[in-house]
Amino acid sequence: MQPCASHPFANIRRKGQGNQSHRFDSLPDAARRTSGSKMKMCGTPAWNSIEAPMYEITVEAGFSSGHYLRNYHGKCENPHGHNYKVRVTLAGRELDASGLLLDFKLLKQVLKPTIDRIDHQMLNDLEPFTELNPSAENIAKFFYNETNRQLAGMTDGRVRVKDCTIWETDTTTAKYSE
Repeated sequence: MQPCASHPFANIRRKGQGNQSHRFDSLPDAARRTSGSKMKMCGTPAWNSIEAPMYEITVEAGFSSGHYLRNYHGKCENPHGHNYKVRVTLAGRELDASGLLLDFKLLKQVLKPTIDRIDHQMLNDLEPFTELNPSAENIAKFFYNETNRQLAGMTDGRVRVKDCTIWETDTTTAKYSE
């Protein structure tokens, strides 16, 4: 079977196998440890891409808020409330001097002002939901943006939000990621 021509290592030869401009021995260690037989073959799944390690941490918190959906026809167009749960996952390639991506306690403190702002409130009365429909999808994006904004200054970009999930009920969720 031949490697796909579009595969990034398709033209790489092992040392002593042809006079190619790219040589197997000039690849990163992870690529050298992977034999040529594990390259993506046409019609077969690719092996994992070569990237630096990624660390992730996740915390969850809860809040209770009311809302109603504009431009919606059904029960949810009427004011009602939920006991929401939010899950925020952070990602980064480097740990701090303590060996942490970010202290869990610190991430909970980062979430606290956002939760305090909307807990036991009518979301439709608060920015950005005076214009933006307070759907679970938009609430997930709201938490994603607020958390990323705070993290940028605290970690100099070392840590970012990977995704944010909102539970509107025990069986319904919406997730936002970029």
